[in-house]
Amino acid sequence: MKLNSEFVLRRVVDSAVLVPFGKKMVDFNGMISVNKVGAFLVELLQNETTLDQLVDAAVERFEVDRETASNDVARFLDQLRSNGALDE
Repeated sequence: MKLNSEFVLRRVVDSAVLVPFGKKMVDFNGMISVNKVGAFLVELLQNETTLDQLVDAAVERFEVDRETASNDVARFLDQLRSNGALDE
């Protein structure tokens, strides 16, 4: 899976947002706010990656157990899917 190429991560002061452009800008009206963990995952999704790789990276980077990371990453990916921001 990979971030849809028509979304870009932008950092504004202490916040991060996913901004659509191109055709997605017409289809998706707005931006997606992401927290620090979400921004980290989006950066990883710039390249083709798997769920397991994302979970492993989250466990390594943040103080979280594997089960919690797995649930949180899956929920985040579902949000990206529902907004058309994830290519699989």
